[in-house]
Amino acid sequence: MKQSDNLSLAMDNPKVMLGGLIFLLIGVFLYIVPAFILFDLKLKDFNIVSFLEGVILLALGLLVHELLHGLGWVIGGDLTWNDLGFGLYLSKGILFIHSRVPLKMKAYRIGILLPGLVLGIAAPLCGLFFSRWSLVWFGVFMFSGAAWDFILFWWTRKIPGHVLIVDHPTKIGIKVVAADHRGKENDKEVSDLDLPLVDVKTFLGKGFGYVILFSLFLVGCAFFGFLVGKYGARLFSLLICPYGTFSFEGVKGKLLLF
Repeated sequence: MKQSDNLSLAMDNPKVMLGGLIFLLIGVFLYIVPAFILFDLKLKDFNIVSFLEGVILLALGLLVHELLHGLGWVIGGDLTWNDLGFGLYLSKGILFIHSRVPLKMKAYRIGILLPGLVLGIAAPLCGLFFSRWSLVWFGVFMFSGAAWDFILFWWTRKIPGHVLIVDHPTKIGIKVVAADHRGKENDKEVSDLDLPLVDVKTFLGKGFGYVILFSLFLVGCAFFGFLVGKYGARLFSLLICPYGTFSFEGVKGKLLLF
């Protein structure tokens, strides 16, 4: 594998910004649109109390997001919590967690995917399933926030799972280290040219064909979210109480199992 320049992802990188926007749109169509249809939500349902609750929930979500990164690395990389460190980029307002020791790329991938899967996919789907609006919009923000992680996962897909990596010392990204000498850095790093990711010019340069396909994909996301919210409880009832009945009322209702 060719190795040359730094592999890094920066907040002002157009690729990362485009990825975040794309994931935000997907989240809106996958969760928000079905929620408004299923829950019959109105603007009067939102007030200052719900807004403050949302701010607190998002703050906790950011912390849990980083803890899930660490949990994935501890479990998948055979590390201890003492091997991890927390930090904050004050200029960018970014909370982050990093490993102080090298870990295998396979374990690193587990850690970077875990928050997106739990908070950005499982949580909002449960919100649609159980008619909980707070979980839905929370999941949309967590899904969009995990775009960076999903992009990094895709960007590093060509790096073999056994290769050891460390966090980049000065940039937001990773560096590959010698796979057979833990902690000993190679003199060269993985090139982002070898790990392609669609950028703004490439995406827009493909014409309206990709725009149409992406629009159809968003419609498909909305339809899938609608099916989960509308028929998920019925499937759940068949799985947990095949000889009884199951009913679930709307967003202000409650779970009834009898």
